[in-house]
Amino acid sequence: MSELGAFWERKIRSYFRRLDFDGDGKVSKRDYDILGDRYVELGKLDGIREKQVRRHLNKFWDEFFRAYEVYGSIGEDEYIGVVRKQAKQISPTAGIFFYTFFELMDLNGDGFVTKDEFNLFFKVFNLDEATASETFKALDTDGDGRLTEDEFVTAGRQYFTSNDESLPSKIIFGPLI
Repeated sequence: MSELGAFWERKIRSYFRRLDFDGDGKVSKRDYDILGDRYVELGKLDGIREKQVRRHLNKFWDEFFRAYEVYGSIGEDEYIGVVRKQAKQISPTAGIFFYTFFELMDLNGDGFVTKDEFNLFFKVFNLDEATASETFKALDTDGDGRLTEDEFVTAGRQYFTSNDESLPSKIIFGPLI
């Protein structure tokens, strides 16, 4: 892994700001709860699927950030430091994170993320459909019209470990801020 420079930091800051749903400059369990609420509302989820989405989001918070939170939240610079530290062992960490994220997006449980499922993912993060379509097309490396776990997890690992501005993974969470 090369040195994690300015471009990498810009990606992580962009992701952080997307996660800060309540706009308080910190990411907390509350932001993950809002993310779950948005998924349930916009995806019209109920019953088992709603519980699965909330379980996945609780798992994200518990496994990746609960240990680092101070006063119930984590600030942007601290968040970047945590992710930088985790990036050194990103393969196992990102694998867990992105496989779980993939399961979250795969609403019908067929093992693939369709364009509609990906559009919902972007809508939940307040991103537009045109951006979702562009990103989906870039991540669908085999061009079959659906994302596999491998395509998504590979892009996710690249997002959190690479300084290569030419990789399509740079837009996995939308345009950089």
